[in-house]
Amino acid sequence: MAAQNKPFLIGGQMFVHADHVLKLTPHDGPNGGQPWRSKMAKSLSAENGGKAIVAKGATIIPVAIAMGESEGSFTIGFDVMQGSMDYLDWCGPGAQRMTHQGQIIFTRPNLAPITFYLIGMIIEKGFGLKSDAGAQPSDEFTGKMRLLEVQVKGKRINPFALPAGSALET
Repeated sequence: MAAQNKPFLIGGQMFVHADHVLKLTPHDGPNGGQPWRSKMAKSLSAENGGKAIVAKGATIIPVAIAMGESEGSFTIGFDVMQGSMDYLDWCGPGAQRMTHQGQIIFTRPNLAPITFYLIGMIIEKGFGLKSDAGAQPSDEFTGKMRLLEVQVKGKRINPFALPAGSALET
C-alpha cells in the first residue's frame, strides 16, 4: 500500500507534498525530448549555489563584492524505488551520461502556482537503492545543473541574469 501524504498547515492553508508535479525530460534515448511525469517524489531540493568574489584593497573593508560563479545542485528523493526505475526505463541506456531538463510545479489552493526549471541536469547519483529494516526500498537522484529558474505569477525569472541597467549588460 502506498504511503499516504499527511497534510500540514502553512499560512492558514493545508499543504500536502503531493501538491507538486515533477517532470523530467531526457535529452537523448528512446524518449529524448519527451517529458516523464511523476508525483512520487517524497523530497525535492534545488538551488543555484552561487559564489561571490571579493576584491580586497588596502583596508579591511573589501573594495567590491560581486557574484562570480554558480554551481547548481538538486536532490530528488523517491520513497518508493519504483519511481527512479520507471525514469531509468523511460531514459534507456546511458541515463547518467545524458543531460536532462526538469520542472517542479507546485500548485496550492488560493496561491499562485510556482514552477522551478532545472536546466542542464546531470544525475550523478541515482538508479540504485536504499533499504532499511521495515521500510520499502527507496532511491534518490542527486546531481548538478547549469541553472535554476523560477516562474512566479506568470514571470520566468533567472536569478543570475544581469539586472536591467547594469553597467555590465551588453
